[in-house]
Amino acid sequence: MAKINEEHIISIDGKPYVKYAGLLEAAHKSGLKDLQVKLIQSPTRDNGYTAVCEATAVIKTRNREKVYIEIGDANPASIGDPRLNVHSIRIAATRAKARALRDALRISICSVEELALGGPQREVSDASASAQTSSQNKATEAQLRVLRIQADKLGLPQEDYARFEIMTKREASDAISEFNRQLSRSQAG
Repeated sequence: MAKINEEHIISIDGKPYVKYAGLLEAAHKSGLKDLQVKLIQSPTRDNGYTAVCEATAVIKTRNREKVYIEIGDANPASIGDPRLNVHSIRIAATRAKARALRDALRISICSVEELALGGPQREVSDASASAQTSSQNKATEAQLRVLRIQADKLGLPQEDYARFEIMTKREASDAISEFNRQLSRSQAG
């Protein structure tokens, strides 16, 4: 595991979080060759204003290059501060890069950039608002597309695909991370 300078570790509610700057610094020390990001989904009303980006980090080791691919998303609920909603694409890009670098560096603590950025959290009180929030919390089409591609690469049975449709954005994101780990292991071995 790469060493992160203490100045890049912060504590929130007693839990440690790593700053993106610390991940990037450690990645450069560990042989970061390339770090790219691409927009997979633009935020629109139909997708709950969710931006989804995919980051690819390439780390050069002694005898080969290792590729780590991750996604990051951002929407008003995950951003937390309405003033920052217009920056959802950049926030999603930073989250994707942070996740890819955490995988590459084997950093298990979450990056602070992956958290809601503060501001008032809206409480849902009536049934129609709850249903709207529930539908906005469903996995995005881009996440479902990535999951299907990964499942194909892993050779998962078709029955597993049905569960993707009922996943939340967080569950889909976690599943994508796990599939990325499995794919990285299968490519390495």
